[in-house]
Amino acid sequence: MPPPAYSENMLICSPYYPDFQDEHGNIRSIKLPEKRQYDLAGLIQSLPSSQQPDLVIARLDASFQHIPGNIRAIPQPTIALIGDTHHMRRPLQSMLGYLLHEHFDHLLIDHTPQHAHWFAEAGLGPVFWISGTLLADDWIAPCDKPEKHIIFIGQMGKAHPIRNAMLESLQQADLPLSVEQVPQAVACQHYNQAAITFNHSLNGDFNLRVFEALASGGFLLTEKLQPQAGLDAVFKDGEHLVCYNDKEDLINKCRYYLENTEERNQIAHAGHLKAKQLFSINNRLHSFEDLLMAKPHTSWFPEIIDRRVQAYGCRNRDDLFQRMAYYEWIQEQHRAIDHLLCHVSPNADPRVACDLVDLPRVSFVLENNPEVLKLAEASGIEGNRFKQKTRITKPVKIQLLASQDLDSVGVLPDSAAVIITDWLAVDEIQRQKIQHQCANTKLTAANHSMGIYHNNLEWSDVWNKPPHA
Repeated sequence: MPPPAYSENMLICSPYYPDFQDEHGNIRSIKLPEKRQYDLAGLIQSLPSSQQPDLVIARLDASFQHIPGNIRAIPQPTIALIGDTHHMRRPLQSMLGYLLHEHFDHLLIDHTPQHAHWFAEAGLGPVFWISGTLLADDWIAPCDKPEKHIIFIGQMGKAHPIRNAMLESLQQADLPLSVEQVPQAVACQHYNQAAITFNHSLNGDFNLRVFEALASGGFLLTEKLQPQAGLDAVFKDGEHLVCYNDKEDLINKCRYYLENTEERNQIAHAGHLKAKQLFSINNRLHSFEDLLMAKPHTSWFPEIIDRRVQAYGCRNRDDLFQRMAYYEWIQEQHRAIDHLLCHVSPNADPRVACDLVDLPRVSFVLENNPEVLKLAEASGIEGNRFKQKTRITKPVKIQLLASQDLDSVGVLPDSAAVIITDWLAVDEIQRQKIQHQCANTKLTAANHSMGIYHNNLEWSDVWNKPPHA
């Protein structure tokens, strides 16, 4: 997917682009090494004087397909545009380690503002959230008489089990569904012509398909995300798009909006106008200019929608990475498992529970742990997030257990995983006791992070893959 054309003189450096010069001899693209660090400052210095940049934007994600280095030596302003940290192996730890090693002038998070608090806790910042940065500047007015069917365009396969299940439920309900994989420009035309565009994120993230569908004039039906993901801060459910909660809700809303043409068209028009108002390429360029001029907009601050970084933080670097490891492991299971139930023991670290609230398919059972509720209130977390009654009939249970609760609560027999939330403070004798109790319920220590024990049967196999370069 090509980056937006932010300038007629933009030069693209990427492992996926060839070395190319136009007819005037201007360099238009440079092929980079894949999964290997390179000297970006040296590359820039080697450019002709006429092509020295005014701004350097590095698109980063946890795949690390390209790894720009020597950022500190770049004389021009640099922006780290942080993308995917919601899947893959140790995505947050890898990204944080990289950002602590390099030095960018500005940090922007694109579609995972729920992760901004991790970088802020590490002392990086300020960290800004500007969404829709990768949206192409192609706008199509809504179609008043679209075809009466539902369309999904995007990736499927092993990496998307929840999305696949949602699509299968639509097919089983005998709804008119089209599933395609086509180039971006073609996809936008199809969004425009379909009555309903279906969207389900990979892992609770405010993904680019939301912007593409609305820019194309489509009526968007997308899953309900947690407030920390930022969707509710930009678009309103029922006004600019429509959100569904589960399979049953999805099917019911598909049937309703296939029949209620006038209401559907009204929402599609409002969503298109809102997206165009906020995310035209001129507006995005002005945002970059304001950022460089140290004039940030109020809406750029992730703490507007997520006060966790203000309510609590890390005790030290080891504490931060330990909590991050817990979160990453559960986040990866959230990608692959329909519902997770966290059973929180009386003295479990309330920060670990609050870290997990941005994962929409995680529910909680608190066992006499008022500190979680206090921290949730201070963090601006919705009041019912830890009080809701779960409707999950067969949840996969993860137990957040403090070592001091080992005698009173212990390892529950139906726990599929146990996380010791105070692992760094546990001595060797206590660790052996934990290991013994976990072994009695057939839980073994995870091989990637201390303090996690699991049954090794129900979890995603991503952790068995080698780490990225």
